[in-house]
Amino acid sequence: MIVERIIQTYKEEVEDFSQNIFRASLAGKCPRRLGFQRLGVAGHPQIRAYLTFELGDAIHKILRDRIRLAFVNGLLPEFKMIEFEDEVEPDKWEVVINFDGFTITGHPDGRYEKVDGTKGLIEFKSMSNFAFKRALKGEIDYDYLVQAGLYIAGSGYNIGEFTWILYRKETSHLLELRISPFIDQMKIMEREDQHFILMEKPFDIKLHPIIEKYKKILLLETLQDVINAFPTAVNPGVCHNCQGTGQKEYGRCRVCKGRGLLDPPFEIGYPCNYCPYWNICFPNAVLEFEEGKPKLIIGG
Repeated sequence: MIVERIIQTYKEEVEDFSQNIFRASLAGKCPRRLGFQRLGVAGHPQIRAYLTFELGDAIHKILRDRIRLAFVNGLLPEFKMIEFEDEVEPDKWEVVINFDGFTITGHPDGRYEKVDGTKGLIEFKSMSNFAFKRALKGEIDYDYLVQAGLYIAGSGYNIGEFTWILYRKETSHLLELRISPFIDQMKIMEREDQHFILMEKPFDIKLHPIIEKYKKILLLETLQDVINAFPTAVNPGVCHNCQGTGQKEYGRCRVCKGRGLLDPPFEIGYPCNYCPYWNICFPNAVLEFEEGKPKLIIGG
C-alpha cells in the first residue's frame, strides 16, 4: 500500500530524537514533557504530527514569499528592511538568550526594521478553527507567548515588537497579531472584505516562571524525579469548561452542573492528547480517534 510506505518514511524522523530542550519554541511547554525529553525518553510521537508540521511549513513559505514580494514591489512603505531565515547564514540568524545557568536559543521566521527605527520579529503559525477564534480575542497559546517574550526580553528591548502572521487552516483567513512593550492597550483594525485583521496588544509576559522551571528540570536525574517534581498538564476529572470552579460568566457551569468535576469516563484533550509521553503520565488511558482528532480516555 502506498500510504503504508509513506508512513514508513516518517519513522526515521521519529527516531531522530533530540534532547535539546533549550529552544525558545519549547520553553513554554509542559515541564514534564521537557524533563522527559532532556533525559532522552523517546516516547511515542504520532507520525501524523510530522505531516501536520510539513503542511504548516508549506503555508509559512507561501506567506513568507508573498511578504517578500510585497516588500520588493513597494507595498510595505513603512518597512525599511524585511528578511527571512532562508536569506541569512544560520549562525548569523540565531537569537541567543542567556540566563543564570543556561542559555535558550531561537530562530525566528523573519525580522524587520521600520522606517521609524522600530525593530521586530515575525513568526508564522497555522491554526485550527478553535485556536484562530481565540486569537481573534487576543488569546494566544502560552508557549507562543513565552517564545515571543523570550525574544523581546532577551533582546533588552532592542526588539520593539513581535508579530505573528496567523493562518486559519480551514478557511485561509489571516490574522496579524502584534505585541510590544510600548503598546498601552489592545487595538483592532479589521478588513472583512480582504479577510484581514490586525490586532495589537501590550507585552505582558512573565519570564520568571520559565527560568525557575528550567532550573528545576536541570536538577532532575531520573524519570521518576520528573514525575514527582511536576503535576500532569491536565487533571483528569476536572471540568474542562470551567477549569474546576463550577462557575462560568453565565452562572453555574452547564457541563459539570456546578460541581467542578466530571463523571468517568474522563476525556483528556490538548496538549496531552498530542504529547509523545501521554502513556507515562496517564498509564491507564486509551488513545482513541474521534473525527480524526486524538483523545485520551480514562475509565471508559
